[in-house]
Amino acid sequence: MRVMAAPVLTFMPETIVAGTTLKYLRTLSYFPANDGWTLKLSLAGLSLYSASASGADHQVTIAFGGDTGTGLWEPGTYDWSEIVEKAGEKYVVASGTLVVIAHPSSIPADQARPFWEQVKEKAEDLYLARLTQGSDVKEFEVAGRQFTLETLEDIERVIAIADRQISRLRSGQRFSTPVVIRPRYWPWQTS
Repeated sequence: MRVMAAPVLTFMPETIVAGTTLKYLRTLSYFPANDGWTLKLSLAGLSLYSASASGADHQVTIAFGGDTGTGLWEPGTYDWSEIVEKAGEKYVVASGTLVVIAHPSSIPADQARPFWEQVKEKAEDLYLARLTQGSDVKEFEVAGRQFTLETLEDIERVIAIADRQISRLRSGQRFSTPVVIRPRYWPWQTS
């Protein structure tokens, strides 16, 4: 049995799953930890985290548990900054955005299914309601996307599209065709 070790990151990742450990080793040659510089990670709306020294490097570790752990983070996009401090000096050395995605175990069962399967189910329910109950309902929503279907033909069309997308998803096909972009001029041309 092979055991996979977590990769050693040297920078703030772009994405993290809520409820997993965030850990990276930051090398800042102008602000070494063994020269008294401390690194703090500020996550807007979340908290301020202090790195520990690891020789000249700064070890950032945010556990999944506790009062400020990643398990408490809501999915979304957060601005972050890395700040170094020493004896009255303070500098922002890096900043960016971090996307926190929901841990699969925290997603309700009715939302865990693929988007197009949910669309198909709701469209079929709407179709049956219109045929059997004479319902006037023309709209439904899936994952924040509103569908307004005026006629039975519109509903049939959405069901057919959903069927195609589900087939592609299950067969591993791509959802779109690559697009070739041809610029009007090349950067090295003057006009």
